[in-house]
Amino acid sequence: MPPKLRVIQVVWVLVFLEGACWHAFVLAVHGLAVFDFAPAVARIYFHSLLILDPLALVMVLRRSRSGVLFGAGVMTADVAANLYTNWHALSTDPGQFLAPVGLLPIILSGLFVLATASTLWNHYPAGIGTADVAT
Repeated sequence: MPPKLRVIQVVWVLVFLEGACWHAFVLAVHGLAVFDFAPAVARIYFHSLLILDPLALVMVLRRSRSGVLFGAGVMTADVAANLYTNWHALSTDPGQFLAPVGLLPIILSGLFVLATASTLWNHYPAGIGTADVAT
């Protein structure tokens, strides 16, 4: 695998690993009520990221084209749900956007995933992904 592609793949893996770990952490610390501030659909989606993020991670590691689509979809929905949920607070105090935890890293991660999805797609084999992540 070319070094540039390896770097992109590693960043994707880190994005989904961080997402899974964050959702596991907040669920463990705060329980199911952690996202009670969000609309019901967003709450369900945020909790489902505990499963969706690791699934995307595995699919990317397997070099699956469907993993590229799945990962891009998960990140797009994550950014949209977070913007929708936090829009009022953000419009009241736009400085919140610059916080190192919260919307800014989610949006930057989403932009990276979307900007590099076509590169992964073009280099991943068609059909089922391979388990060859060491080359």
